[in-house]
Amino acid sequence: MKTILITWWTWFLGSNIIRKILENNIYNIILLKRSTSNTENIKLLLKNKSLKIYNIDQIDLINIFKDNKIDIVFHTATCYWRNNENITEIIESNLVFPLKLLELCIDYNVSTFFNIDTTLPNWINYYVISKKQFLEYWRKISIENNLNFVNIKLEHIYWPWDDKSKFIWMIINKILNNENFIDLTLWEQKRDFIYIDDVINMLIIIIINNKNNWFKEYEVWTWNTIEIKELVKKIKKILKSNIKLNFWKLEYRKWEQMLSCAKLDKIFKDFKFTNIDNWLIKTIEYFKNK
Repeated sequence: MKTILITWWTWFLGSNIIRKILENNIYNIILLKRSTSNTENIKLLLKNKSLKIYNIDQIDLINIFKDNKIDIVFHTATCYWRNNENITEIIESNLVFPLKLLELCIDYNVSTFFNIDTTLPNWINYYVISKKQFLEYWRKISIENNLNFVNIKLEHIYWPWDDKSKFIWMIINKILNNENFIDLTLWEQKRDFIYIDDVINMLIIIIINNKNNWFKEYEVWTWNTIEIKELVKKIKKILKSNIKLNFWKLEYRKWEQMLSCAKLDKIFKDFKFTNIDNWLIKTIEYFKNK
């Protein structure tokens, strides 16, 4: 059986990819994390004897590649710039670290490098800049070396136990806290919101269907955009709230993207997506019972 190395710093997406691979017995898994990572919510997963786990702050990366025959690298680890990280930390996480991985993939004949990317426009923040710069370095490196690169662009992923700093968490919390109003922009942007279960199943389809390509890009979306203003109204309606939504109080951020849209790859033509109302109800119920 082939071996897949997954970079994962206790991010929910990474842990669920691992669960799905284990369920389907697709690959042997090598997992990279930090010794300081908070693993409380996934401690049962870490006990799985099928996992080989390394703390990257306690071992040199090159030794992991020397000691294992790695066929695929699936790079999910990232720094979103949500916790006041400085620019150097962002560059180290989103540019230097994956470049080290990429070089090791070339040195140790890894066949494919999967990279989780973003649909956000260039220059909107340091997180996006660092992600796009990595792709630019990759293009130069890949011309000179025989490595298949699969770039996966994700839209807005949501699940009931999501990061509290995210937009939908913020809206639900404010309503449940019985605040009188929420100041917002006009929120006329159209976005594609996709439920975590759909994302994981689509990523597994991508991994299974991977063929040798110098470069292949997939856009993991539902291809059914919704205006954010309408999404906020849906949340308010489900919660039966009288909160006042001030859709004119705040300005758009600079370089705001007003429309996100993608093309459907043929490998997803029969995929059945979770209905947005259903996952909103699941998310809200989780919040109410928390």
